[in-house]
Amino acid sequence: MTFAWSLVLTLLLSSFPLTPELLKWTPHWSLLLIIWWSLGKGKNSSILGAWCAGIPLDVLWGNPLGLNGLIFAVVTYLLLIVRPKIKRVNMIRQSIIVFIILVTAQATGYWARALFTIPVDFKYLIVQAFLTAVVWPLVLFVYDWIDEYLWRLLGEDKS
Repeated sequence: MTFAWSLVLTLLLSSFPLTPELLKWTPHWSLLLIIWWSLGKGKNSSILGAWCAGIPLDVLWGNPLGLNGLIFAVVTYLLLIVRPKIKRVNMIRQSIIVFIILVTAQATGYWARALFTIPVDFKYLIVQAFLTAVVWPLVLFVYDWIDEYLWRLLGEDKS
């Protein structure tokens, strides 16, 4: 259930109508969801689940099917590898590690878009990765708060 509400919230944030110029300066909300899910709910996250979460965004944004799934799978794989170490560091270092992983994922997405001859300016992908890493601590707090609130509201056991 946690993944369902967070995916719906992320799709709402991702579909918010903005001008193309403003879209270049917004964080990648769906990658923030994948990061939160991989780090916070690591035992329940999977690469296949992350890939499937990218399909609605491909449909929403008109990308080739599987493009966001590829990016999400790369992010999930890298985060599941470093998860035991990244959970022990402070938020600034965690944001730096998240930025490095996001740049790797954005480079993978850039490569995949180049295969489909979709023009993308790489500097905006780096800026978006930076903004996403900067917003990460706030999103972590908000998603954890909403998750805790819903668990208490529904009266279910978290284990």
